[in-house]
Amino acid sequence: MDIGRQLPALLFLSAIFTLNIFANGPFAIWPIAWVLPVLLILYLRSHGRWYSWMSLGLLLAISTHIGNPGVLPLPTPFAEVFMLFSAYTFLIPFALDRAFRIRITDFRSTLILPTAMVALEFTGANLGPWGTWGATANTQIELLVFAQLASLAGLSAISFIIYWTASSSVYLWEHRESFSYIKSYVMTFCMIFALVFGYGAFRLSTTPTSDSLRSAAVLVSNLDMMKSIYQDHRGKTLAITEMAGQADPASLLVGPSMLAFIETPNAPEFTSTRLTLRRIENDSFALALKAVDKGASLISWYEGQFLIFESDATRLIERARAFAREHKVMLWTPMAVLTPGKVIPGRPFMKNQIVVININGDVEYTYHKAKPVSGVEPVVPGDGIIPVINYNEVRVSPVICYDADFPSLLLQTGRKHSDIIVIPSGDWHAIRHVHMNMARFRAIENASNVLRPASRGISTVIDSRGRILTSMDYFSTEERLMMADVPTKGDTSIYSLIGDSFAWLSILVLLFLCGTYYLGSTRKIDSH
Repeated sequence: MDIGRQLPALLFLSAIFTLNIFANGPFAIWPIAWVLPVLLILYLRSHGRWYSWMSLGLLLAISTHIGNPGVLPLPTPFAEVFMLFSAYTFLIPFALDRAFRIRITDFRSTLILPTAMVALEFTGANLGPWGTWGATANTQIELLVFAQLASLAGLSAISFIIYWTASSSVYLWEHRESFSYIKSYVMTFCMIFALVFGYGAFRLSTTPTSDSLRSAAVLVSNLDMMKSIYQDHRGKTLAITEMAGQADPASLLVGPSMLAFIETPNAPEFTSTRLTLRRIENDSFALALKAVDKGASLISWYEGQFLIFESDATRLIERARAFAREHKVMLWTPMAVLTPGKVIPGRPFMKNQIVVININGDVEYTYHKAKPVSGVEPVVPGDGIIPVINYNEVRVSPVICYDADFPSLLLQTGRKHSDIIVIPSGDWHAIRHVHMNMARFRAIENASNVLRPASRGISTVIDSRGRILTSMDYFSTEERLMMADVPTKGDTSIYSLIGDSFAWLSILVLLFLCGTYYLGSTRKIDSH
């Protein structure tokens, strides 16, 4: 009995459309990631006409758009094109599954979909500009016992298990009348699941015991800066709120005014803007002083807290050094350093950096963002080397926002045994939960604790098992100061030792299956 042919195509497409809205993104519900691939396999194995694939890809793009409102930092037309491209790309592993099973009919057929999906996601995360955004594994963070698998073999292992479960479920259903044939497969499948969940439960029960470091995330809004730049340049009031995303029409209106300010920062028309930036700076240090009064030993602002020109950067750093020296705190000072002058399309004009200052007021390290958001940030990328800074025998490492969406980059922190990763970030309302949860996976993978101050997001302290210890929603508090005790002891994960070996193994298995398919095709031709 072929379920895919028995049920009307419209019913299948309706179910897929609805589930896909909740499969990934802000509204993701983790069980759907396990169910949706089963429906896709059944539908595509039974509806192989080109128009079936085209209509399915279109429905996936539309439902993804509905399920991810305001997520992409792109204007709507570009976002729609991107989602359409992503939808058809996502179907490639399912196309291989349908094609290969004609000649690979034993249990090996269940490996086609998961290995192809691992290859697709791994390639995208390492060669594409979007990192692990959209990775299936991201949806499983609430199933924390399963998410611990990332500490063993990375996100690829989680995606593999999900898609292998889907293809295996269909395989077992197709062979349900031959129980003696599939009994050993069922037993193997159950044993692997028991090991995976047993490992996760064990790891959650063995969190390292340690002291804690009293830390603070200090967030001061820059909304007045955006309003002031627009007012100075256009002579109009900008109707914008903290809820605005990167692609919000009001946010896009600021762009030309910002470019005008960068080209002529000392022009009389921008006097109000310069005063607003200095007020934001003063407010930032004033709130940091409150953190000192509450016992903070480490203070971090969010990504790009200080918007400043190169000519004024030294003055700001000296102010931060004096603050750290006077109050004996370790200070993480994120700065967006602008180069004034004519803005030429395609040429970066900003440095996105963190100046790390120790309790003696000395600059320990200046870290530059290694992964600027493609097409959005006109930033000179850093060298990608993540340092380890020793603070009272605690190993602390800095990265900036989007850097943490690239596991291969953050793998350095695990291999260097960082106890704490500080990730100053800049989010927006639509992505705040998704982006925060992605950082939880970096904590799991590298067995490190995370302090993540996030403008317009959710500031968090995450332990080495991905548990949220402290959090503060930017939109739920007026004084945006998060005080937290960050564990000072990390751990060693297997993933930090073997890296992406599992992903590469999956790719090798896929290539073997491709070879098997090709040889089978060649032999069939030769026999004729």
